[in-house]
Amino acid sequence: MRTFLKIELLLSFLFSSLFLYSGNGKPLIINYTKEIYGADNQNWSLSSDINGIMYIANNKGLLEFDGSNWLLNKMPEGEGIRSVLVENPTRVYIGAYEEFGYWEKNEKGEKRYVSLSKSIPKVNIHNDEIWRIDSLNGNIYFQSFSTIFKYDGHEISIINPESSIVLLLKARARLFIHLIGKGLHELINDKLVLLTGSEFLANDEVKFVLPYKGNEFLIGTSENGILIYNNQGFSKWDVPIANLIIDSKINNGIFLNKNYVIGTITNGIFIIDENGELKHHFNTSNFLQNNTVLALYANKYGNLWVALDRGIDYIDFNGQLDFYVDPFYTIGSVYTGVLDEKNLWIGTNKGLYKYSINKTDNTFADPELIDGTQGQVWSLDIIDNQLICGHTSGTFSIKEGSVLRISSINGGYDIKRMTLNNENILVQSTYSSLVIYKKNGKNNEWEFSNIVGGFIEPIPNIEIDHLGNIWASHLKRGIFKIQLNNTLDSIKSIKYFSKNEGFSNEKEVLVGKIVNRIVFVNGGSIYTYDDLNDTILLYDLVNSQLREKNEIKKLIEAKENQFWIIEDQCLSLHKKENETIDQIFSYDLSRQGLYFPSDYQQIVPLENRTHLICLDNGFAIYNQSKDIDSVSFPKLTMRNVTISKSNGDSKQLYLSATDEKNAFPFYYRNIQFTFSSSELTVKPVYRFILKGLYNDYSSWANESVVDYKRLPYGKYEFIVQSKTIEGQLLQPLVYSFEILPPFYATKLAFVFYGLSFAGLIVLSFIIFKKRLEKIRKREREKRETAILKGKQEFMDLKNRSLQTELYYKNVQLANHALAIGTKNDLLIKLKNNIKSQLIQSNNNVPAAFLIKQISLLDRYISDENEWKTFENYFDQIHQGFFKRLIEQYPDLTQGDLKLCAYLRLNLSSKEISPLLNISFRGVEARRYRLRKRLNFEHDKNLVEFLIKF
Repeated sequence: MRTFLKIELLLSFLFSSLFLYSGNGKPLIINYTKEIYGADNQNWSLSSDINGIMYIANNKGLLEFDGSNWLLNKMPEGEGIRSVLVENPTRVYIGAYEEFGYWEKNEKGEKRYVSLSKSIPKVNIHNDEIWRIDSLNGNIYFQSFSTIFKYDGHEISIINPESSIVLLLKARARLFIHLIGKGLHELINDKLVLLTGSEFLANDEVKFVLPYKGNEFLIGTSENGILIYNNQGFSKWDVPIANLIIDSKINNGIFLNKNYVIGTITNGIFIIDENGELKHHFNTSNFLQNNTVLALYANKYGNLWVALDRGIDYIDFNGQLDFYVDPFYTIGSVYTGVLDEKNLWIGTNKGLYKYSINKTDNTFADPELIDGTQGQVWSLDIIDNQLICGHTSGTFSIKEGSVLRISSINGGYDIKRMTLNNENILVQSTYSSLVIYKKNGKNNEWEFSNIVGGFIEPIPNIEIDHLGNIWASHLKRGIFKIQLNNTLDSIKSIKYFSKNEGFSNEKEVLVGKIVNRIVFVNGGSIYTYDDLNDTILLYDLVNSQLREKNEIKKLIEAKENQFWIIEDQCLSLHKKENETIDQIFSYDLSRQGLYFPSDYQQIVPLENRTHLICLDNGFAIYNQSKDIDSVSFPKLTMRNVTISKSNGDSKQLYLSATDEKNAFPFYYRNIQFTFSSSELTVKPVYRFILKGLYNDYSSWANESVVDYKRLPYGKYEFIVQSKTIEGQLLQPLVYSFEILPPFYATKLAFVFYGLSFAGLIVLSFIIFKKRLEKIRKREREKRETAILKGKQEFMDLKNRSLQTELYYKNVQLANHALAIGTKNDLLIKLKNNIKSQLIQSNNNVPAAFLIKQISLLDRYISDENEWKTFENYFDQIHQGFFKRLIEQYPDLTQGDLKLCAYLRLNLSSKEISPLLNISFRGVEARRYRLRKRLNFEHDKNLVEFLIKF
């Protein structure tokens, strides 16, 4: 189980202080309380990995600190941890009560604990705690008070000493063990070998063994103090503070920066050199949190971590600034300062303070308030060996601790030397006027001369140009160019410059110099004066080379063609060489919880390339000649990369050292980066860019976690940068990854889309072709239909014509049949008349003649030729009628066929009678017989059937 405590590094330093001590200044001390790191007060051991990440053994578990965030890794059983050792980049060994093992990251990047002590019998570690862990020749040694456990990476072996162990100590690749009641031993081939002559230490406790001159060692003990061991025997290390260290109860020690750091039980930390001279002493009187030092650790930057009985402290020896900062504002806010041969003079809002210099060790004594100067000090200048103090109550001359008021004009802001009419004078700006000082004839010291008449303005800042013009900055608006008259008591000429004369706004204009050239700061930009045209111009040469400066507040001239630029709480030192401006140094005070006095930024060039930086709770000194080793540069580390789905499911990635491909499925398109800087003394700032999504870096900010949501698929490169407090960029972190396309955007999908598109084209072509064919078919069918319609119409016309013709032929045929009938009827009547005449003639008419005539009439009445002719015409009109009748009704006689023909012509029985040369009744009888041959029912119409047949 792990408890995450993401606590922003509190660099307001409510619990921290910064000091200047000795030639290099007293180092910066950062206090981390349990409220900050989120665990218990007691911390027992410290170690760090190659990335500078610290691991601390705490009563609550394993603390981890990356420079930005604290993380508490709790043990599975909640044990407190007594010892820790980082032996490789991925494994952190720990020791606890009846437990030892290691933490490491698994393939998913998740930290897990592996117990080694579970593989040994419980009796071997019963009631034991592991107080020290060290390594030698690839083996890890875990030390309890009764046993040493050796782990070779595979197995654990046990070394049982003859008596209880004080501590396992390592020096010059040798392991030393102090056995109570026996003396100091060395572990050689897993055997404890007594160091010759160490028996006198039997009842003492050896707390450290450190390398000393040649092959010698320094041995720190509880009762005998510090000893020298030369492989032959022991001797006292006779140093001035030996008794003080013994009285303070030595508890541990390490070697750091060619010095020896000794932690004690009751009096904090002593740092001494190899000659035994005290270099530093840290305890609760100078802002160490606690005097009981439980462990010390020197990191790769040459700085010191301190595990205390109450909290954790970090001591930075490598800063470029030496600080005098007091969280209790003892001396107040610093506004100015000056250095002479004996003292550093500091002007504050509480008065003038003197820091005496001890030239023996180049240290400062405690500050001393100069009586009579209580109140706001605005300026301090040493002019011709005379210290002049501009004060809210007037102006004072300070000499050998005495205070002499030389002017009663309130608010001595700024004072400058100038020559006018071959006379050296001082010009001072004040709350209300300009004041002139001249040297007196008695002791050749500066004294008040007169006020410049005709000018009443609050002027905090003045400069003198090469023409003798006085440039006077108004407290709130614009600037004046002033020329004095020859008697120095009034103004010869004055001109006011503000927005209408070339500045960007009507607000305050501060005047300064760059290599003796008058320049002005207004609206965040730098201006200069064109004396040929008496105008104000933007100083493009400077502005163009300071384009990264966002809002310049003030410019201060320094020596060696240098000048300071101040932006809010950021300061930077530049040098002008011909037309080129180079930045020498920069610093962001706010990142260290420090600030200039409100609305008043001041840096004072001192002697020997040193500069005084005025702060609202003290001051800092920048030594331009101080070299900072590049090894002290902090390092950026990628702590975690986490990918997640839209439903919140997440996965932490394993940050492998290999260049493996980081390709994530499309559903993992939310990604979070967590990174840190090992720059511990300030609040880290970062800027970042995700190439592939953005083109520009973010703004600098104290943000160590970045989230990107719903990223499109594609390749990305995440780059994060940080910079030191001096403004130097660190080596950036680069993390390349790819969001794989969704299934519908993969190469296979695009192949499918291509094939589908090609298929669609082919299908479209086929469909188009089929449609074209259909269109053509429809057109063809239309044409054919039109043709058929034409033909049909023609056929209908022809049929109508034929029907008409048939009708007329039927009519003709019927008429012909009727004519035949009429003829036959006539002939029958004639025949009957002849027969009647024959009977009535009583043979008056020759019978043979009449019979011959009757036979002739019979032949004409039943003329077969006429039937043949009728049958031929009928068959032409009603094609196949007789054939169909005979095929369907083979029993029909020739007479039946004739009757059918006549009936089809819709002739009545009366009309048919003469055609068949039979009576009406004979026709009806034939019709009856015909119905029977046709198998007709009595209700079926015979004529209708024959017409349709």
